Amino acid sequence: MDNNIFDTLEVRMPWTLANRAMKRAGLDGSQGWDGARQKYQDVDHADAENFLKDLLRQHALCGEKMTKLYPVKEDVLNELREAIDGLEVAEHAFTDKFPLVLSEAQLGEFNSEPVLVSVERTDDGIGAVYATTIKLTSREEIPISDVFEDPEAIKERYDEVIGLKFQSVQLFNVIWVPHHDGFVEVRTDYPKGMRQELVHEIQSQYKAIANSLLTEPGLDQPIDLFPLIEAMYEDEDEGIVVELSFKTSTASIKNEKMRRTRLCLRKELYHKGGKDALGTKIEPFKVSIRWAFQHDGQDYHPELTLAGTSRGQQTVAGTVTGQLVSGAVIKNCTGNVDYEHVKARLVHHLSSGGDKQPD
Repeated sequence: MDNNIFDTLEVRMPWTLANRAMKRAGLDGSQGWDGARQKYQDVDHADAENFLKDLLRQHALCGEKMTKLYPVKEDVLNELREAIDGLEVAEHAFTDKFPLVLSEAQLGEFNSEPVLVSVERTDDGIGAVYATTIKLTSREEIPISDVFEDPEAIKERYDEVIGLKFQSVQLFNVIWVPHHDGFVEVRTDYPKGMRQELVHEIQSQYKAIANSLLTEPGLDQPIDLFPLIEAMYEDEDEGIVVELSFKTSTASIKNEKMRRTRLCLRKELYHKGGKDALGTKIEPFKVSIRWAFQHDGQDYHPELTLAGTSRGQQTVAGTVTGQLVSGAVIKNCTGNVDYEHVKARLVHHLSSGGDKQPD
């Protein structure tokens, strides 16, 4: 098998998701990445390769994304749909490899300019997929005994030594025009370690690309998703709440997480007891919801995070205007099925009045 498939799975998907994908392809991932590479490197397994490449193509569209929804009129949808349908992919190493990624050494040969690698067409819509590379910085502990000539002297002065690691990462970012609703989606990769400021900068870049495909700019401001935090939390039939941040009438700020992700925070005894003791409503400003469902015999567990700040809609200067939560973070998706499930729940609450703004 092509080891680049395992390389791409490793850098693109969380382990639990990648392991599930390998099982669906008939592969054994029980010995981790190195074990899988060694076990299958000399094995001809065309069916598994094709299955995983198709899944990675879907994951490029839907996996580990921040999504912003731009409400537009039908004529803008049609124009952008036709514009994307007429695009031609670039001749580039990114295109040749898609949906697989280049190695970190190969990524060092390219700049950060977006490259159109695919135009994807599904029953749900049409999308332009761009590849680019960025450098992420992570903090890693440096083993004192392995690096320093006199480790004992270092240990007398420092508990630990931290280094900054620079890593080139390939992203797949998408401009998506659906067939069944009125929102253009800008979906950008949101890998672990990426600063929130950077993902918003990248979002703005692809919004500009989308507008450049139109006769006149049609994407203005994304939908503010802040009102959906409370609406989706209050809907007890809406998935499993695994994290919640909120303000109380006693001027405190709380953040609660469930260690067992199959249990819902809404029903957790400490959470319920605290709410009952208050006697007033809490004011949620961040929520993470996970769904568990089956489709065609496969298990799916996508997760949505809507993250505002404790300031909410009020500041010292008065009511905030503009977008408080401009993007939805949608993670743990294998592909179209689980991503579209989360998107459908967002659209449902938007259409139910969850996006109404205060007067």
